[in-house]
Amino acid sequence: MKSRCYAIPAAQGPLNALVKAYLNEAPELMHLYGEAPSLEGVLRQIERRKDFPQPHRETLATVLEEQYRLLGLATDEALQHIGLLRSANTFTVTTGQQCGLLLGPMYTAMKMVSAIRLCRALKAERPNLNFIPIFWLASEDHDIEEINHVRVAEETLTWNTAEQGAAGRLSTHGLEPIVEAIRRLAEKNEDLLALQKAVDEAYTEPTLARATQKLAIRLFGHESLLVLNPDDARLKALFAPFITRDILEQVSYRESRAAVEFLRKNYTVQVEGREINFFYLSEQYRERIERVENGFQTVDGLYRWTEEELREAIRRSPECFSPNVMMRPVYQECILPNLAYFGGAAEVAYWLEMKGIFDAHGIPYPVLLLRNSAVWLDETNTHRRKNSGIEPADVLKKLDRVKRDWVEAHSAEDLQLQREKLQLQQLLITLEEKAQTLNAPTLQSAKALGVRMNKQLEGFSEKLFREYRRKEADKMRQLERLWNEVYPSGSLQERVWMLPDVVQRFGSHWLGEGIDFLPPEGAHFLILEI
Repeated sequence: MKSRCYAIPAAQGPLNALVKAYLNEAPELMHLYGEAPSLEGVLRQIERRKDFPQPHRETLATVLEEQYRLLGLATDEALQHIGLLRSANTFTVTTGQQCGLLLGPMYTAMKMVSAIRLCRALKAERPNLNFIPIFWLASEDHDIEEINHVRVAEETLTWNTAEQGAAGRLSTHGLEPIVEAIRRLAEKNEDLLALQKAVDEAYTEPTLARATQKLAIRLFGHESLLVLNPDDARLKALFAPFITRDILEQVSYRESRAAVEFLRKNYTVQVEGREINFFYLSEQYRERIERVENGFQTVDGLYRWTEEELREAIRRSPECFSPNVMMRPVYQECILPNLAYFGGAAEVAYWLEMKGIFDAHGIPYPVLLLRNSAVWLDETNTHRRKNSGIEPADVLKKLDRVKRDWVEAHSAEDLQLQREKLQLQQLLITLEEKAQTLNAPTLQSAKALGVRMNKQLEGFSEKLFREYRRKEADKMRQLERLWNEVYPSGSLQERVWMLPDVVQRFGSHWLGEGIDFLPPEGAHFLILEI
């Protein structure tokens, strides 16, 4: 199915002030990161990662090979890509997300294709090197309420599980109704058959992490994407020295303070961080660690350690220590020969707090990139856009703004009353000049009169706009229908729609040639008219 694609800079869409400033390379933010968010910046990052430890490469490849074999997905092609990680001339581009059902909202897929696209561009620039896109499965997250529901055919289905702890370790028991809903949907739409088969196969796995990993590989593995579950004792053993130092010395908290306080002056701080940024993890259990008078304990007091006992626990069972949002990025960069990380706007915001942490631990800070986003328009909505005479980029604006712009463009009248406002200003200047020759109260009265008259003129201008919109009610309804499709439930499609929503509307090739159309450095909205 042929798509018409438009790449719109993300700064033209809904984006917070900090991320806009970062993308514009505002000078006051440059101390918060390393290389600029560009293809050239990623290429320069290669020099910083060329000495990535070979033992880390061997462990990473071994773990991935075993995970793929356990899933029954160790094809020759997959093993070849994994094997490249053992080579010193192989680097990764990473993105990640927690274990959402059916991979979660569509922005997860957009993260994956952003990493895939950049790796293609890097290979074109450096054909003698290998670049592997990695999807980091955030399997240790424990916000189950955020991932326990899924949207299928306009209906939200909820997974009620009594299990607790790391989400990736949860049993897939109870997910049968969701799998069955996809099966029923596929009976009515053959485009969903491939997705339905992948879902059927994935959710036979015993844990949510393995199911999510398998589904992601089935859907995106053909694009050379490798999917890693980092909840592994061997990978955590590589990270163990950093766990010990960070807990005992509170490195991450101390080194992030300057950035947090700097950002607080002009922006919203995304993550405050804690003195200790690790959880203790076991089956059905994930609880934060805190310092107490005689050592350390979990906040519920169930586990306690002296300093020496804690050192030994980390050495013996590093898999039991789970990094929170402030230390997970350091874990990632410790075990991957990584050049760049693709995140959403909120992730970019909190990563900008962390360069001091990376510097203190002696780990290169990756190039921080904003993932690409997407809006999908079917034939009906494409017609609505074109018939309304609005540009593809306009769908990223607020509806009231677009309505007003449309009215201004199509009205034969000056609804803003620019000439009348100029005449009023000239009249008020004359009145104030006359009042100045009398006394101060008269001058104040003249100024007050000016304020009232300006407000009345603005009010009359707004009335003209309302009347013109009423006169063009059919056009306004067309715009409203278009915006209801682009912003279902008041949010962008990619935050509401899931894979079944897109596939049943636009077919199994829901992105198709759009991957190569994406700017490799991310930070764009892809408007897909299918």
